Amino acid sequence: MSYFRIANDAGFPYGYVESAISMVTVKPQSPKPGIRYESKFGDLITAKHISGSSSVEMIAMIVDPTKVTGHDYEITFKRTSKFNLTDITTNKLLLVNQTNLWGDNDYLVTDGFILKVNFDWRKMPDENDVFRFTTPKVVYDNKLAENDIEKINVFPNPYYGAYRNEFNKYDRHVTFSHLPQRAIIRIFNLAGQLVRKLEKDSPEQFLRWNMLTESNYQIPSGLYIVHIELPDFNKAKILKLAIFTEIFIPDRF
Repeated sequence: MSYFRIANDAGFPYGYVESAISMVTVKPQSPKPGIRYESKFGDLITAKHISGSSSVEMIAMIVDPTKVTGHDYEITFKRTSKFNLTDITTNKLLLVNQTNLWGDNDYLVTDGFILKVNFDWRKMPDENDVFRFTTPKVVYDNKLAENDIEKINVFPNPYYGAYRNEFNKYDRHVTFSHLPQRAIIRIFNLAGQLVRKLEKDSPEQFLRWNMLTESNYQIPSGLYIVHIELPDFNKAKILKLAIFTEIFIPDRF
């Protein structure tokens, strides 16, 4: 919900609209299994001056290595010095009539990069100026994905009654990490009894378990064996998980 606030500062006599608070969830993580990034934040790519006589310097700065495409791009200018950006790999016009020629960071993010322009005002660019560059790409390799199976883990392990990332006592959980697209997780107690079966089919590399049984009961403290089946690789991963639960007292009886 937005609202209008009147400033009392005599030097700033205008009102302004303040937007509502928006929540953004950020989850730090390593690349997903089998994926490698050929670039990192802040990498600079200088575009090649194909034609024209201006002193313009076009630089693509990587701001999101997960979104770069590995495509070829072309920058063209108009007589008014406005420029367009085209993905010539897909023949798609991405930016039109851009006017920022100051070389700052106030540019639109496109395919994981911003396009910064620096030039000498004595030699303005025109329709004869053409620039081209190629971005890095995101690489997926099935062999790397198989090797990344060794990174599959569960945290916190051991689990001691609570975890700092839990919101309250109703949010008890452990998290499996570095999982591929598909995984079937079976959790057994030391007697070999199946406690819980979890199935995953999503690009998310994390999966939470609320430490409840198939019948929705809280599990007791103990050591558990986790069998993680990976159908896409015809392999499995075995983990040991120690859990020490606390006595649960509900708010209402």
